[in-house]
Amino acid sequence: AVLLDRLMSRFIPGGGLLIVASVCGILAFLAFEVLPLLRSASAKPALARDDAAACFAVEFVDGTEEPFWVTREGVFVLARGEREPRRLTVPGYDRIPVVGAASASVSRVLGILYSGGGFALVRVERDRDKGIKLTVMETAELAPAEPEAVAVARDEAGHPRIARLKAGRVTFAGPGRLGDVMESDLPVEGARAIALASSGNLLAVALGGGEIETWNTEDASDLKRTGTLPGRAAPATALAFLIGD
Repeated sequence: AVLLDRLMSRFIPGGGLLIVASVCGILAFLAFEVLPLLRSASAKPALARDDAAACFAVEFVDGTEEPFWVTREGVFVLARGEREPRRLTVPGYDRIPVVGAASASVSRVLGILYSGGGFALVRVERDRDKGIKLTVMETAELAPAEPEAVAVARDEAGHPRIARLKAGRVTFAGPGRLGDVMESDLPVEGARAIALASSGNLLAVALGGGEIETWNTEDASDLKRTGTLPGRAAPATALAFLIGD
């Protein structure tokens, strides 16, 4: 009994000290997590002002918070831990100026349009062994144009559909594999903005009078107007579909 009393007289204070140490550890962890929230936010520009003005599209590397973007000079990425952006090579288009680009809705895929009509659908992702890599998923040769706006989507089969806006006219390309892509001009004039649904089967066009038309784009050889929203006081300058269309 005496030996047990001696053991307990040491064990109980030791247990109390462990509890105090655990509580202190929890408090330290909470302070470590909360203190950064009390600091002022800060940001470092990845692009110079002139480069940002010429940026066609911005996305994040698939599954990360590392940004990449498209300018007339090509595709650039700012990888984690790097201070300066680096250029990613798009095979076959490395020396050709970019004239437009757009994200393919929620799929983290970019469609890039090049001078002369070349088109590439690309994904930028982080590989465990090779780091950040660019994968070309599809390519095509379209009619040459330098559009004011580009809209890109991927259909259920993974093939892209492309809409281009230039001087109030809209051209649609697709569907099917891009090697057999078909281009059609919509019978509209005075278009101000375009957007493709994530399925690629619906195209919205904002007109100069404020109206917004929707077009069925399942068959590029037979584009059909499906509806018209009444005009507003001022024409829309940008369009987008809700996630899930």
